[in-house]
Amino acid sequence: DNLDGPVFQDAKDRWIVIGDKDVTPALEMGFRFMKEGEQGLIFCHSKYGYGPLTRNHAQFELPPNSNLVYQVTLKKIVEDYSDP
Repeated sequence: DNLDGPVFQDAKDRWIVIGDKDVTPALEMGFRFMKEGEQGLIFCHSKYGYGPLTRNHAQFELPPNSNLVYQVTLKKIVEDYSDP
């Protein structure tokens, strides 16, 4: 597999609530094993990403059944999250 593909999305300072299913299953699973302040790569098989769907973001089209690599930093863990 080629890991030198284009950046599909660049999200800074995004809140993720574990269990809300607002990110791919692979990304959520990866964050469950990380510690606050840790940086890492999360490798995502298409089954745990977008599967057979085509995704469009900005000027890039992610083909169906694409494997993904997320470069992430877990900045903060909040145990009791409630909307402000």
